[in-house]
Amino acid sequence: MVGIAILLVGVVGCSTDSVVSPPAPDLSAVRTLLVIPFQNLSKIYGENVNARCPLTGEMFMTGAVPDAAPTMLTEHLRSFFQTHTDDALIPPEEARRIYADIIPTPDAPAPGLPILARSGREAGADIVVTGHLYRFSRRVGRTYAVQAPASVAFDVHLIQSETGRLLWSGHFDETQQSLSENLLTVETFLERGGQWVTAEQMARTGLDRVLKSLLP
Repeated sequence: MVGIAILLVGVVGCSTDSVVSPPAPDLSAVRTLLVIPFQNLSKIYGENVNARCPLTGEMFMTGAVPDAAPTMLTEHLRSFFQTHTDDALIPPEEARRIYADIIPTPDAPAPGLPILARSGREAGADIVVTGHLYRFSRRVGRTYAVQAPASVAFDVHLIQSETGRLLWSGHFDETQQSLSENLLTVETFLERGGQWVTAEQMARTGLDRVLKSLLP
């Protein structure tokens, strides 16, 4: 067993990550959610620079973001709320229309709390859910051997439509590492079966981990 453990430490992928998922506020009175699509902030700030979240001031390193990545994360976000809550969601086509109104071009500035809250009120939503995607760098290589690991960074926010108050924010920032580089994330290593994951896998599981505090 000792020999096997040493071998795993040397060659199997693990991860170092930052997951911030604060306790949830009281959402018992919430009935309707507006999920505004994730905005690609790498389009605004450029790649490989420190970018500041426009709602919290948190800093993230930007990177490549494929065109399909914000849509994938948005769909997973909607699926999470549909699966785990009884809240009604504003239809996605209406959410996309609102997104196009407040973010007319990919490099448009990220909207602040007043604009997001007003969009929620106009849509008849109690809460606006929105997020920013900073990095979605895809894995280069195969499951057990990579030249470059997956790397993902995003945040998620809940805004009260009536008051414009930021009720909750969580974020995820991870670049996968080998277990020999970081022995502190053995639990994540075991969950992933000792494999180098894709950016899509990392983003979906990361979003679930960030949102877990919102579950009753």
